[in-house]
Amino acid sequence: MVNNCGGSLLRQVGSAVRGRSTSAGAAAAGGSTVREVTLYRRLSALGAAPEGTVAKTINQWLREGRRLGGLHAVILARKLRKYGRFKHALEIMEWMDARGMKMWYRDYALRLELVSKVEGIASAEKYFSRLSTSAKNSDTYQALLSCYCTTKMKDEAIALFEKMKQLNYASSNFVYNNMMTLHMKLEQPEKVPALLQQMTAEKVAPDMITYSLVLNSYASLGDVEAVEQLIEVLKGQDADMLKWPLYGTLASFYISTGLVEKAESALKMLEKSMDVWNEECYRYLISLYSKTGNLVEANRVWNDLKAFFPKTLNKSYFTILSALDRLDDIDALKRCFEEWESNCSTYDIRLASLVVKAYLRRDMIRDAEYVLEDAIHKCPESDFYIFQIFIDYFLEKQRTDLALKFVEDAVLKVKNQVWKPSKSKVDSFLRYLQHRQNMHGADVFLDGLKKLDFQDLDANGVLPPKPAAAYSMPSLHQLFKQG
Repeated sequence: MVNNCGGSLLRQVGSAVRGRSTSAGAAAAGGSTVREVTLYRRLSALGAAPEGTVAKTINQWLREGRRLGGLHAVILARKLRKYGRFKHALEIMEWMDARGMKMWYRDYALRLELVSKVEGIASAEKYFSRLSTSAKNSDTYQALLSCYCTTKMKDEAIALFEKMKQLNYASSNFVYNNMMTLHMKLEQPEKVPALLQQMTAEKVAPDMITYSLVLNSYASLGDVEAVEQLIEVLKGQDADMLKWPLYGTLASFYISTGLVEKAESALKMLEKSMDVWNEECYRYLISLYSKTGNLVEANRVWNDLKAFFPKTLNKSYFTILSALDRLDDIDALKRCFEEWESNCSTYDIRLASLVVKAYLRRDMIRDAEYVLEDAIHKCPESDFYIFQIFIDYFLEKQRTDLALKFVEDAVLKVKNQVWKPSKSKVDSFLRYLQHRQNMHGADVFLDGLKKLDFQDLDANGVLPPKPAAAYSMPSLHQLFKQG
């Protein structure tokens, strides 16, 4: 059911939808029917290609008579970085360097960050030390500070931060946000508000990220009064900063402290301030409403999402399925999963795994097995994880025989046979094999674990000396040998 709030969201975007449709149609009418394959598409298709492939791809592009300037090369590197393709992004920068292409200071900063992510912080420090004096400026110092904060190198970060203040390189909110993030990662939220005070004293303007970090620090300290005071200050002095992420942080805090009514009030403010074309906003709302126990509102936002985004992403279905599981509406979960299966363009094994977990938590074994069979049929590249859910379930129920059966099934049906069992799981299987007097099978099992470099293995007290029974378990041996 869509209530008045949902209707208002629909009205907000009505004219925008018509405007987008018109402009999209005009673009299609005037555009070419044949789209050139861009260099970015070629690079993004490389996947886990070996080192040097990026350079070969770019050189092939040039041999085809196309051009690639330094500015475009950096744009490509930044785009690859955005999607986590750090190694390929770094290879572009190295290709530029090898060709003697001009780089700006911000390009050096980008390369430093990529070196840290691909080769480690020590390599990043060496890269920074080799930069010319002029290149060691605000941009590259900030990049190095970010690397220290990301890797939680507290002493190095603080020392560099102090040096940057001396050099007048710490006059941006980016620097302070990094230091705040470091303290939050180190579980030192009490140090964050002091950094905000420093910013005020140094006349460094906070941004929304700053306020979000401060709000999170107060929330971590359980300081309701400080949280609410900050929101009131922003309402009076810097209302433009009160965007949906801040209201989301506020709602999450209220949920964690059991203040459900205040949480739902914050969610209404979130909804008023959100970007209606940002699908992530809807997912965030659905998740938070489910945590307040409000099924009606979670469903309303889900219906709004589908109305605005007819081609609904798999991750959005994952969000609503998680919410319905949390809200214990198993019938709606079934219907939603079936809806996704009938409409999805790409079968996502993670959604099937989520539903299997939901069914098994409610002891709906047959329903879970049906989802498993269907998933294996539709997604031959499935990994061991979905079987692991069954294995864990039956071990918890002390049905080691059935758990072992799912291990055996996985060997036959799963291509990516990698399994890292805990010692307690290993002991459960060994005790079962001992009880069944299948000692040869146990020996094979242990041999397989050694092939996986399994540590902390001690069969003493579980198994007698060298087994002599004639039974065997070749499929388990195959599993560990391939793993």
